[in-house]
Amino acid sequence: MGDPKLLEHSERMARQEERMNAHQAKDESALDRLQADMAEHDDDMARRFANFAEQRKDNLRWQIGISIVGIVVLGAVLRWPF
Repeated sequence: MGDPKLLEHSERMARQEERMNAHQAKDESALDRLQADMAEHDDDMARRFANFAEQRKDNLRWQIGISIVGIVVLGAVLRWPF
């Protein structure tokens, strides 16, 4: 029959290979979850950036409007160009 040490060594190698496969599956699962989280984060950042850009545009409109009103009021107070 076979050498007992060789048989023991083969069994040990098989157990080691099973553990390595289990670790690899665990790592791949973690990587998949990480990629999903990163995609969700990217989507969230894109939405935030769109909201931020819209707020800046609204704020700029208000600033321009208030500036024009201020100039008209100041002109009326100084009676310019009337």
